[in-house]
Amino acid sequence: MLRIALGVVLLASFAQAQSVPDLLRQWKSEGTAAGNDGDYYDNRDRGHSELKLGAYPGMLKIPYGEQDKKANRDWGAQMALIPRVVFGNSSTAAPATATGSNSRLYYTNRGGIEFLYQQYTHNNLYVYPEHRDHDPGHNGLPSPGNPEGGYGDLFPTNTAYLITSQGSSGSSGGGTPMSGDAAARIQSAAAKANGGQVSSNSFAARAQSAAAHNSAKSGGGGKRDSRCANGGCARCSRRRRHSPSA
Repeated sequence: MLRIALGVVLLASFAQAQSVPDLLRQWKSEGTAAGNDGDYYDNRDRGHSELKLGAYPGMLKIPYGEQDKKANRDWGAQMALIPRVVFGNSSTAAPATATGSNSRLYYTNRGGIEFLYQQYTHNNLYVYPEHRDHDPGHNGLPSPGNPEGGYGDLFPTNTAYLITSQGSSGSSGGGTPMSGDAAARIQSAAAKANGGQVSSNSFAARAQSAAAHNSAKSGGGGKRDSRCANGGCARCSRRRRHSPSA
């Protein structure tokens, strides 16, 4: 711990004269630091809350082609294991009264935590924002200092398998409910892993149910800006502020 503390102090003092990214690049070129060679970043909100990779020498971004985007493979909660060292984020969520944040989607669906464990043990770590489902309040009613209102703590558990940021869009937050396309992608992956079968009480089946619920709730989809967990934020010329990007 002493060495770590000393390193932090030294890094802070060096950074006064030289930026941290420059120092990391220098140390990597000198062979005194490993950099981020072999590490990958996975942005899953199409740049809405994207990490700038210039500060991480050697890090690569998970690529998504046009077909991936058409199939929404680059959007929302990650439902696949990637055989790389990966950290990523998705600034997306559904309303608190539907499936809520991506973290809560995993936590409240059968098989969700088991899948997160597989991600964690395969070096895949993701950051998702809560969206009014971990905010002070009751039933979304406005309160002093919180005009939009929260729903309290709706999370049934907490794990080390992902990181949930406090705050909506930009904390690492944007927003889209579980869609039919996303649910179909989950079911396809589940079927491939289980000989073509998808159990009626599996995570994939529940994701499909959540998609149907969200579609019915929104009347098949409205014109709301689905890039924001809030249904609107300052970055998207709507009303809710952004927290710092994770």
